[in-house]
Amino acid sequence: MDKNIFPTAQVTINFVVSTLSDGIDSLLKAEINSEDNKGMSRFEFDGAAPRFRVYKSPNVSQVLFYPSAGSVSRVGSNITEPSIEEFIAFAGAAQEGEGDGRDSYRFSSVAKPVYSYNVLETHGNIGSVSLVETGFDTFACSKTSSGPTDPVVGVSRISYSSKYSLHQLTGVSKPSGFGEGEFQEYPVLIYILGIVK
Repeated sequence: MDKNIFPTAQVTINFVVSTLSDGIDSLLKAEINSEDNKGMSRFEFDGAAPRFRVYKSPNVSQVLFYPSAGSVSRVGSNITEPSIEEFIAFAGAAQEGEGDGRDSYRFSSVAKPVYSYNVLETHGNIGSVSLVETGFDTFACSKTSSGPTDPVVGVSRISYSSKYSLHQLTGVSKPSGFGEGEFQEYPVLIYILGIVK
């Protein structure tokens, strides 16, 4: 190897998220967005402070971070811009003897908690589409099925914004032996725990 070429010192971040809830629906997600990191998705040890977003439903009252290396601090909050666009699908019919779950075909979810939204278009026999509760990810269609031979089938295009908190990882030290052989990347796992009020 040319003595002027050095291995790139990079950190990768992986997430595991969990919520403590007593049977209560909640939402907690994390992601690295290149916009928050000057286009980077891998980070060098020296001076690196990788940033990541945390999205949560309003009933998550506290979020705790447990990184496998370094420390995590909050550096701000924001709303997604531009808005996110997603297609959601509704399909199914009422079934006899299914109890409270018989209208589950009327619900569909997007990827992140919804702060504000617009229904851009709908196709099929789903009727109108609306958000079930602000800060959560589930939409419902207004059409109901009268039985197995009367299915509800349709697609809706939704534009929505989502609130998030912004955090950064700092203080990750280069491990012994890094850059030798196959040891070219060093993953850091961040366990994120949400406590539901």
